Amino acid sequence: MNLARHLILGVAVLVLMSVLAPRAQAYPHFQFSSDTDACSTCHYAPAGGGLINGWGREEAGDTLSRGGDGAALHGLVEMPSWLALGGDLRAAALMKGVETSEGTVNESGKLHLFPMQADLSARAEHGGFALTAVVGLRGKARKSAPPDGSMRSESGALSRLVSREHFMTYAPDDSRYTVRAGRFYAPYGLRLADHTSYIRRYAGFGMLQETYGLGVSRRGDASETHVTAHASDPILGSQNLTLGVTAMHEKRGDSHALGTGTRLRITESTMQAWAGGHYKHWFEGPKLLLMAEVNAGYQRFTESPDNSRLQLLGYAGPVWFPTDGVSASIAYELYDEDLLTRYVERHAITSTISFLPRAHYEIFLMGRAERIGPPGRSFTGMLQLHYYL
Repeated sequence: MNLARHLILGVAVLVLMSVLAPRAQAYPHFQFSSDTDACSTCHYAPAGGGLINGWGREEAGDTLSRGGDGAALHGLVEMPSWLALGGDLRAAALMKGVETSEGTVNESGKLHLFPMQADLSARAEHGGFALTAVVGLRGKARKSAPPDGSMRSESGALSRLVSREHFMTYAPDDSRYTVRAGRFYAPYGLRLADHTSYIRRYAGFGMLQETYGLGVSRRGDASETHVTAHASDPILGSQNLTLGVTAMHEKRGDSHALGTGTRLRITESTMQAWAGGHYKHWFEGPKLLLMAEVNAGYQRFTESPDNSRLQLLGYAGPVWFPTDGVSASIAYELYDEDLLTRYVERHAITSTISFLPRAHYEIFLMGRAERIGPPGRSFTGMLQLHYYL
């Protein structure tokens, strides 16, 4: 397929999905497996995620997929050095079953087909300053309340159109520091792409939970540090204003990375704090990356300060790269919202397969089996078709 046909297909998919309807993050399993030791090597953002730079686009075509031109617009148009464009489109098919203590199964065998993501991204820079913005349509599998807790009407235009990220960065050429202000996820932990994973969902990094913040990042020769003060979205009418601060430090070796982090969030009704660490280790022979994260939490309620609770979040599992363009993972996930209360913990086994047949294209399969306390079980299967500009 020539470059013109690639571009025509991409634009057709963009138009189709924009008419119909999660935010793509970095894929942390590409750290070390793609011969890059830091996520910011391939991404413009200081902690990775979002728009990929020239190096990342070369890697996408040369090592991460089974070939193709990873350049923006498939290399048809050479972008000026001060401008970067991108976009992410996803369509999804979802099946889910929930088994209750009475033995009934809800939604069993019911297939949901929906547009999951339609985002356009742009970055413009001048000197040490750069402005990044992501605008797209909020996709959903079924009718529900807005996941960001806002007051937006489900039928209004603003219920679909959203800017998940828009921020300004300042990074002088002769400095290791980057200052960032605007809307973005505060860097913390493994930063998985899957917003439904426990370590994202229950720590405040779910879909459309990007916060407004001011962050400072420092990158060393074998380390990086990020500190962000943040608040929940004040523009779209959030019901419960949340203020907080998040910090992360990561130290890297030739084939491993060890990180620590803390996260504090305060609302009118509660205070929640997390402290934890994450680890990655790359085994070159079997092409295997081990990833793990654990967080200990403390939550206190304003109206009942004696009713505080201890919490636990965990994730651990390998990612295997059997051949170019293919990765497979399996992981154990844990969330215990109250360590002193029985039968409230969640356990999950999550498996994924990702196939990148050519640069710009991905087929993604995910399966998750959950146990919620002794009585409840849940089973989820999802297929995603992903295209990025």
